[in-house]
Amino acid sequence: MTVFDDGSGSLRHAQLTACSYGELESLLWKALETDRSAFVILSHNFELLNEAKNRPDEVVVKRFRKLCSFLDRNRDSFRVRPFHGLQARTALQQQPTPLRSPIWRTGARILEQAYRRRYG
Repeated sequence: MTVFDDGSGSLRHAQLTACSYGELESLLWKALETDRSAFVILSHNFELLNEAKNRPDEVVVKRFRKLCSFLDRNRDSFRVRPFHGLQARTALQQQPTPLRSPIWRTGARILEQAYRRRYG
């Protein structure tokens, strides 16, 4: 799974519920610009539900739809695929330096997550 520096010096994982859409889009472009071989976003099906698991989490559903639309519009730049057929990296191979997201995107995510927790 891809991890990134969230601008505060902390590493954060690329997960649908852990990142804002803006962070994911920006990081995907940075990964492309720096010629990364992969960018892995984690997501579980239950992440599209609220904490009580009794209805959709509209913030995450919107984030997912925007991400899918972005990837669809940019098929010429990003190839979405499952893990089947990929070659594993060994622990001996050098891992790239984590991508960095600006601190203002982290702030925007924190506000969005607070909204989700309050109204989701």
